[in-house]
Amino acid sequence: MAGWTFICSKETEGECFIRRLFGDREPVKNTKKGDILFLHNRDTDILWGSFLAQTDLTKNIEPDAWCGDFPYQVRVSWSWNNLYKLKNAGLVLNQAGVRIRYGEPYSGDEVERIKDILKNRGKKIVIASNLLNKIKK
Repeated sequence: MAGWTFICSKETEGECFIRRLFGDREPVKNTKKGDILFLHNRDTDILWGSFLAQTDLTKNIEPDAWCGDFPYQVRVSWSWNNLYKLKNAGLVLNQAGVRIRYGEPYSGDEVERIKDILKNRGKKIVIASNLLNKIKK
C-alpha cells in the first residue's frame, strides 16, 4: 500500500468530492486500488484526507470531468466519520518532517504520520452521502 497526494484548486475541489474522483494531466502516479490518498488544494493550502483508491489510475473514468483537463483519474471513497481537513498544510506537515509530494509516493510510515496529523491537528468534516448524491444528479 502506497500513499499519494493529488492536487486541486478552488475551482476543481468541489468536483473532486461530488464525483468522488481525483485526476491528473499525466499518468505520473502509479496509484493502485487500495492506496491511501490525500487531496491538497494549492490555492488554500488545505489538505483533505484520508481517501481510499477504489480503482487503479485509469484514463477517462469520467471523460467530461473537469472539462476533460485531467484525464488520468482514480475513483475514491472515504469514511463518513473519518474525513479531516488541515489548514496551512504545507507548514504543519513540514514542521512534522513530512513534505507534500505530488508525483512521488509516500511510504506506509509517512501515510500513518500524515493521517495522525490530520486527526490531531485537522478539523473533522462530515459530508452526508445522500447530499452528495443529490448534488451529483
